[in-house]
Amino acid sequence: MSLNDFIQWRLGLILDGHPSIELFHLFRDKIREKIAIAQLGIPTAQIYKIFESPEEIDFSFLPASFVIKFSFQARGRGMIFIKDGIDQRTNEPLDREKIIAFLKPHVAQGIKFQKIIIEELLEAEIPNTPLLDIKIFYFAGDPLFLQIVDPTERPENRIYPRYHYNMKWKRIPMHTQEAPLHLHKKKPECFDEIVKCGNIIAKTFFKNTFIRLDFYPTSIGCVFGETTLCPNFQMTPEADQLLGNILNSKKITF
Repeated sequence: MSLNDFIQWRLGLILDGHPSIELFHLFRDKIREKIAIAQLGIPTAQIYKIFESPEEIDFSFLPASFVIKFSFQARGRGMIFIKDGIDQRTNEPLDREKIIAFLKPHVAQGIKFQKIIIEELLEAEIPNTPLLDIKIFYFAGDPLFLQIVDPTERPENRIYPRYHYNMKWKRIPMHTQEAPLHLHKKKPECFDEIVKCGNIIAKTFFKNTFIRLDFYPTSIGCVFGETTLCPNFQMTPEADQLLGNILNSKKITF
């Protein structure tokens, strides 16, 4: 079984709400997982409000800056960043009706536990630069490689250059949209802290399985982003089979 085959099989179980999958129930959305991760003493973004649907959104009693996102099955789409009252998508003042209209197409049909959360807006480690997303891929508790996502390079159509590194910060070809290997992203100052936090989470909750753990290098250091049980990861055929072999060698079955 390749890694992609495994991810699609796992996704089918999760969407069916398989009652015996304990990890699914604990990490099925960003609200539950933040509670679990915070208990390990790992920093997470503060949640301000939670809503059942776009139509329920209420912006009263919020700070001037925050993020709006879905709690499950949005694959990074439908995120809105508000900074000092300005919608960063449009560079216009916050407009509730426009935000509702933007969110509606991203609602996952038939998934009752998907919610909309409003949480703290994090600042990048380096002032006036994009907040990078560091995604580490763990196999049976061991970190094998990572992906860096620069939000300024990621459009809604998801066609953008990917940057993958091994754990020693050396570029490796993994994705069908891999950026040229001579191009690099700067290693975050808090990278060692990110790996340390990732290892704690992986050894606590995912020591016998596969997981992707996301972190942000921020102005206050490492902040946990999310767990991803079924990453949308378009690997090269060679990487797909190699990682599938690792799944088999480590006897990962869910």
